[in-house]
Amino acid sequence: MQLNREQLIPLLEKLTNETPGQFGNLKPQEMIEHITVTFQTSSNQKQWAAPKDAEKANGVKQFMIYTDAEMPQGLKTATMGELPPPLIHTTLADAKEFLYNEIETFHTYFRNNPEAQTSHPRMGNLTYAEWVVLHTKHLDHHFKQFGLL
Repeated sequence: MQLNREQLIPLLEKLTNETPGQFGNLKPQEMIEHITVTFQTSSNQKQWAAPKDAEKANGVKQFMIYTDAEMPQGLKTATMGELPPPLIHTTLADAKEFLYNEIETFHTYFRNNPEAQTSHPRMGNLTYAEWVVLHTKHLDHHFKQFGLL
């Protein structure tokens, strides 16, 4: 999957507030806003505490980025508690549009800072190429969750 509006719009047009999740407890708009936070993290707009165990972080990074393994169902995220946070956007359409903009911000950030590495709360510093792999797996995971892929 490419991380661009042209590829994502047709997939996300299928997503409505009534689209049932096939696993997990996120509702459609919660999922979109969750993905958006990950893009904001990758473009250094949101920062989280660095992983405490560098060796464990590198192991997670090696598994998630450098293998063909899919993101497992039920994976607990460091950026979200047991329950999803309150919604930020008024509508699902607004949340989708904001996501598209944050994806562009991600690309622009790394175009302007090609050597940058930004911190993932579980894996430590990631390069642009590593974030692309992670974002692709993350989108695939959640798009499968809602039957979009």
